[in-house]
Amino acid sequence: MKNLDIHIDSTHWDKGDMVLRGLNLKTGCGPLNLNFFFTGTTKGTYDTRYDNWVKLNSAAEISGATQDILDAEDARILLDISYAIIANQVNLQAAHDKSKLVSSGGILTSDNVSLGILPQATLKGATSTVAEEIIVNLVTLNVAIGTIVRLQDLTDTTAPVVDEFFAQKHLIYIDGLISGHRYRVWVAHKGSVRKVIFSAPREVSVQ
Repeated sequence: MKNLDIHIDSTHWDKGDMVLRGLNLKTGCGPLNLNFFFTGTTKGTYDTRYDNWVKLNSAAEISGATQDILDAEDARILLDISYAIIANQVNLQAAHDKSKLVSSGGILTSDNVSLGILPQATLKGATSTVAEEIIVNLVTLNVAIGTIVRLQDLTDTTAPVVDEFFAQKHLIYIDGLISGHRYRVWVAHKGSVRKVIFSAPREVSVQ
């Protein structure tokens, strides 16, 4: 049985969960909580990244503009990194003491249960409106921690099939491709097990 800790990985939480859980960790690990001490700018960086993501996410939801959405997604990646750093420090300093863990505002883990094999991913579409770029649109799962995108260059049959891993998102932007080439695309949810189930493929010609 796994010792009690708080969750380190926030990448699979949706926006609503991140707003609440991120704030709880921010305030719970504030200067009034003497259970934890964070060296350097570690905690300050987390607080700043949380505030920045909340602001950018709100702006993106209001405007719906592509650049605002991309800015919010980039900010979320940085926030998830900082969340993991703070949560890891909480676990180290609390040493599985439940009262200390609860005081941090973090979400407690349960027994170490594997996610198992996640269901087949759903690829909604793959489009190319920008030179050398494909936009992959998929249905994401809250239990997944990321997405694998598999690319096959159908124009250059000598090119290897490539798998790339991305943070969990609905829209994934893949650049650096070859204009004029046609690609086959698959996606899969990636959880805590090695085996994944890829979606049905889509084909798209790159601008």
